[in-house]
Amino acid sequence: MEALLDACLASDHAAAAEHIVYRGEDPARRWRTSVQIDNPAEAETVSQVCGRLRALLGPSGAHEKLDYEQSEQSEGSWHVWHVAFGTGSGQATRVLAFLEVDGRYLLGDID
Repeated sequence: MEALLDACLASDHAAAAEHIVYRGEDPARRWRTSVQIDNPAEAETVSQVCGRLRALLGPSGAHEKLDYEQSEQSEGSWHVWHVAFGTGSGQATRVLAFLEVDGRYLLGDID
């Protein structure tokens, strides 16, 4: 999670792409690999994800992991963090769900 957040804060979309699961139309790749930054549609996904995360993190990058859950679903093993973003009255809690793929944790959802 930290590598993804750091990459998004730095606007390093190539690095961020390595931490986001592919959810597109290709069934051979869906839930099995990360997005590819050289594919325009997938690059747009990275841009959207990083935009959401940067908005949550704010300029300070403040966040705190609160709770953790692990569950098995049809896609595989999900690792779910409840994260508090920001500080004080501007704090927001979100759920970041990472799918374990070949020993890596790829972001699959932000709730």
